Amino acid sequence: LLHSAAPEKDTNRVYIWGKYTLPVQRDDEGKVASDARIPARLTGLPDIPVARIACGSHHTAILLMDGSVWAVGLSTDTQKPLHDPVCLIEAGVVELPAREFSAHMDRTTVVGASGRQILQVHLYEDAENRNVAVFTPSWVDPLLDQDPDIRIREVHRSWLHTVVVAEKK
Repeated sequence: LLHSAAPEKDTNRVYIWGKYTLPVQRDDEGKVASDARIPARLTGLPDIPVARIACGSHHTAILLMDGSVWAVGLSTDTQKPLHDPVCLIEAGVVELPAREFSAHMDRTTVVGASGRQILQVHLYEDAENRNVAVFTPSWVDPLLDQDPDIRIREVHRSWLHTVVVAEKK
């Protein structure tokens, strides 16, 4: 794990610490660092309560109570640190309350309330790429078509595989 994040209990402010959390700075020797050893406040999120936060290997994803998903961290398309929150999924798309919200090495997964909505999204720097960044993985329809009573509970992704935890309704 390269970083951590948490909402402040009473104010709903989000704090992040670890890799890729501060604007890149050079030290006296010219080395680049973007680490925060103490929590730094994330600014730029809408004033909507945080439902969940997930830390991936290179990004932090934030699900707000309106169903929108925001992220900061290393972009998938340019590999540049994005320090200002980027909206990845607009409000109203995710079935709330989400069953699962997790960040992986290159994307975030949301399992909607029904267990039949599975969305994955990349953190892209380019706004045009973000327009097509939300997708349903190709394994979802064949799995759910096998049995109408199947519900997805969790999705775990690694570099080379995906593990899906399902249950019967």
